[in-house]
Amino acid sequence: MDWVIPQYFNIILLKNSTVKTSTEKLPIEEFPGTRMGRYMLVQPILYRGESKFVLITSHLESTSNAATERKKQLKQAFEFIQLQDPSHTVVFGGDLNLRDREVYSVGLPVGVTDAWEACGSHEDSKYTWDVSENNNLDWQLPNKPKCRFDRLFVRPGHGANCFVPSTFSLVGKLPLSCGRYPSDHWGIVCEFTKKHGSSF
Repeated sequence: MDWVIPQYFNIILLKNSTVKTSTEKLPIEEFPGTRMGRYMLVQPILYRGESKFVLITSHLESTSNAATERKKQLKQAFEFIQLQDPSHTVVFGGDLNLRDREVYSVGLPVGVTDAWEACGSHEDSKYTWDVSENNNLDWQLPNKPKCRFDRLFVRPGHGANCFVPSTFSLVGKLPLSCGRYPSDHWGIVCEFTKKHGSSF
């Protein structure tokens, strides 16, 4: 029996003019311990007809109380990255709900980098969830927390498939005409550079 995607879901949007995919069913990797219907969505792609990537996204378990399950999910994601063809660049990102201490507890696998850190750890692009700036949540408590919940992890490939993160910035920080923002999180824009080659 096929695993049924819950009403809660992830998506990956691709630009058809530069990205090609296989016609196979989009792979889903389950998180066996989730109580929130969370999973990994996996998309192998061919960029500009020559560079091979594996794109992975997820929304890991939410709230501070779910830290134990979230760390299990992160560990499973890292193990999955390591199983991918070593010649392909693998990019794993999304609203991962991660706290720094959780990432340190799990540990980055050899060869995997945090894109924000790889691009210089700039303070102005650190916090992707910041209720001191973003009013979408109508936060009532006096403290205004900010966290780096959204992250990108990258494992570069080899040769023509070797891409590394080169710039990292946040988007969605301009309010809409209604006075609200597109999301209660800022979005991430990451540019990748091909080693000894072009960037995108």
